[in-house]
Amino acid sequence: MKRKCLAVGIILLFVGTCIIPAIAQESEKPSQSTSRGNWLYVGGSGPGNYSKIQDAINASSNGDTVFVYDDSSPYLENLIINKSIHLCGENKETTIINAGSHGNGIILTADNVNITFFTIENSDLYHKAINMSNSNYSTIYRNIIKNNTGGGMLIWTSANNNMITENIVINNNYGITISNNFGNTIANNYIVHNKYEGITVGSHSNNTIIRNNTISSNGNFGILLGWWPEYKNNLISGNYISNHSKGIILSGVSNFVVSNNTIIDNGIGIDLGGIYNIIINNQIVNNSKCGLNSDISSSDNIISNNSFLKNGILNYDPNHNEFYNNTVNGRPLILLKTETGRVIENAGQIILVDCNYITIKNQNLSHATSGLMLYNTDNCTVTNNNFSYNNIGCYLSYSSRNSFTENNFIQDERDISFIVDYLEIHNNIWTKNYFDKKIPFLPKIMIGKVETRYGYSFMGEYVNFFRPGFYFDWHPAKEPYDIPGMR
Repeated sequence: MKRKCLAVGIILLFVGTCIIPAIAQESEKPSQSTSRGNWLYVGGSGPGNYSKIQDAINASSNGDTVFVYDDSSPYLENLIINKSIHLCGENKETTIINAGSHGNGIILTADNVNITFFTIENSDLYHKAINMSNSNYSTIYRNIIKNNTGGGMLIWTSANNNMITENIVINNNYGITISNNFGNTIANNYIVHNKYEGITVGSHSNNTIIRNNTISSNGNFGILLGWWPEYKNNLISGNYISNHSKGIILSGVSNFVVSNNTIIDNGIGIDLGGIYNIIINNQIVNNSKCGLNSDISSSDNIISNNSFLKNGILNYDPNHNEFYNNTVNGRPLILLKTETGRVIENAGQIILVDCNYITIKNQNLSHATSGLMLYNTDNCTVTNNNFSYNNIGCYLSYSSRNSFTENNFIQDERDISFIVDYLEIHNNIWTKNYFDKKIPFLPKIMIGKVETRYGYSFMGEYVNFFRPGFYFDWHPAKEPYDIPGMR
C-alpha cells in the first residue's frame, strides 16, 4: 500500500510529463498500474528491466511510461514510437540514445508522445535525431540534441500541435525544421552552433509559434522562412538571435508577425522579401551590414516601433512598405514620400522617396547603415550634417539637382554611393565637404553607376547598361566642421 501511494503521488506532481520516479532503485521495480498506465524500466539491474529501449516500447501500451536508466548508456538504437507513451531518461546529460551513424535516432508516428531527459546523437546525413510525422499533441522537453550529421529535429507532414520546449540543439547540420503542418510551438530552446540554419520553416506551416528561444552562432541563418507563400498566422516573438550572416530571413513569405525579438551582432538583422508581414517592437542592434534589409520583392509589409541601435535600414524599395515610429540610435527614422518643402530635424536616419525641396541640416546621421537615402528625390539641400560610421554615408538613386555642402564624412566604409540616369549625372553638386578618406591636396572623387541607353534591340526597344560614373568635390574642407551632436 505504501508503494502504491508513493507512485500515485509522483504521477500527480508531474502532470503532463514524467520524471525519475522516486521509487526507482536497484532493488525490485515492478511495473505499476496507475491512472497513467504502467511503468516499464530499461537498464539498471532491477528484475524485469529491459536491456533495449525499443523492446520496452514494443511491450508498452498507450498511456504507459518507459523509464530509461543511464547505467547502460549509451543505447545504440534507432527507435520507432508508434504508441502514445511517455519516454523518460534518468538524466539528460548521461542517458544517451546513439543512432550509430545510421538512420534516425527516434521516429514518432503516434499522438500524445512525451520525450524528456535524453541526449540524442549521431544520426546520419539523411536523417534526424527526432523525426516527427503524423504525430500530434506530442511534447519534446528538456533533451540535448547534438552531433547529428543530418539535423536535430524534423516536424513535417501532418505533425500538428506539438510542443518543442527547453531543449539544447547543438552541433547538428540543421537545428529544427518544420514543414507541412500547423499549430506547433518551439519555445525556450537553446539552438546554437548548428552548421546551417537554427530553425527552418517550410511550406504550408501555419499557426507556428517560435518564442523565447536563444538562437546563436548557427552557420547561415538564425531563422529561415523562405520561398513558399502559403503561410498564415505565424508568430516569431521574444527570441534572442545573434551571430549569423542573417538573423531572420523572410523570403517570399507572408503573414508572419516578428515581434519583441532581440536581434544582435549578425550581418543582416532581418532580411525582408515577402508580403503582408508585420515587423514590430524589435530591438535590432549592431548588425554589421544593416539592421533591416527590404529588397525589391517586399511589399505591403508594416515595419513599426522597432529600435535600431548602431545599425539602420537598407531599403531598396521603400515605396511599397509602411514604416511607423521606428528609431535609429534613439532618434526617429524619418521616411518621407512625395513631400515638398520640409525641413528635417532630429533624425537618426533619413529616407526620402519622390520628394522635392527638402532641407536636411545639422543632423547627426551616424551608425545608421546609410545615414541618408534619396530615391527619385530632387532639389534638396544637404548641409552641415555629420555622416559617420555608416556602411554608406549617403546613397542616391535616380535623384538630381541636389546640393551637398559643408558636411562631414568620417569613418564611413563608403562615403557616397549612387546610381543615376545618364541625363542626371552632372546635376548634383558637391562642394566644401570634409572627407577623412581622401588624398591630401586633391579633389574628392566619388564613384557610382550611370544607367545609359544604347541603340535598339531587335524588338525595337532600348538596351540599358551601366557604366561607372563620377562626382567630384573640387574644394573639400581640410578640417571637419563643428556640428552639434557630432560623436
